[in-house]
Amino acid sequence: MEKRISREFLEAALDCLSFHLAILDHTGTIIRVNCAWKMFADQNGLKWLDYGVGKNYLSVFNIPEDLASDGMEQALVGIRSVMEGTRDYYFQEYPCHSPDEQRWFNMRLVGFRVEDSSFSVVAHEVITERKIAEQQRDQLIKQLTTALEQVKQLSGLLPICANCKKIRDDDGNWYEMETFIRKHSEANFSHSICPACAEKLYKDYLD
Repeated sequence: MEKRISREFLEAALDCLSFHLAILDHTGTIIRVNCAWKMFADQNGLKWLDYGVGKNYLSVFNIPEDLASDGMEQALVGIRSVMEGTRDYYFQEYPCHSPDEQRWFNMRLVGFRVEDSSFSVVAHEVITERKIAEQQRDQLIKQLTTALEQVKQLSGLLPICANCKKIRDDDGNWYEMETFIRKHSEANFSHSICPACAEKLYKDYLD
């Protein structure tokens, strides 16, 4: 009776978690999965019988070397190290895009022992929203950095002719002020006449 209650309690607890979670034995064979794992399998057309229970989790990584990515090889090494007991915990982020959308996940693997038997819990968590937010943040930082660099283009001392007001660049070439500013910034010009110049140039017409 106690074992039955314990099993029901375990399965109910696992089903409350939002992670896609599976319990593996010491060989990597899946012995339990939770509700979130099953829902993800149904939504993504996973064809494993009984949601993979009885299937070896490591078989996911048994693909030809020319098709394997560095991330998959790294994950395989990490998973085996937990199963072999050389480390207690393994974590990795990875992309898993579908035809309709980009998706990212993280994977956590934790080893534990019950009496003389060793097991592992592997959990996959969707982190797509966080990754998209990070990409948007990085893009904003890039845009701000570019804008800052453009502002800095006209900082510092500019050699300007005291008479004609031309500006000399780093190569020794002299440019009209308007041309120099256009070349080194995003600014443009619209010509007009200030009141002082209008008074000086068109005094006779303004009287």
